Amino acid sequence: MKIVSDKDLHVSTISGVAVHLDANVPRELSEGIAIECIKAGASIFVEEGQPAAAIPDEARLPRLKELKTPEEVEPPSRHERVVAAMTDLLNAGDPHNFRADGQPKSTILNSVLGFTVNAEEREQAWDALQKPSNQ
Repeated sequence: MKIVSDKDLHVSTISGVAVHLDANVPRELSEGIAIECIKAGASIFVEEGQPAAAIPDEARLPRLKELKTPEEVEPPSRHERVVAAMTDLLNAGDPHNFRADGQPKSTILNSVLGFTVNAEEREQAWDALQKPSNQ
């Protein structure tokens, strides 16, 4: 999805992935990051002569599942946090965040998470991302 902002815009996710949009310069982003940019004031870029794309209501609002009280919410496991950080890095699409084999660089992953992820944890999280989802 191409996004554009009328001013310089910096958007960060809670897992630490950041995107910078230069004013009036369209940028191709994954849907998840694009939605965060739209929430921060950016717009979907529409090429001249193309019909304006309608933004579904779901894109304007966070996707909320059934709400739970704080007592019912379990914090994500370490493994889930590593998988989520890898997903955010993949969605951001910055090639400098990845090794030649396609996996996120350990220094970037550690920086995003704020703790050191050992090789076994990285491999398990990467394997979990490579498996097709049954959802």
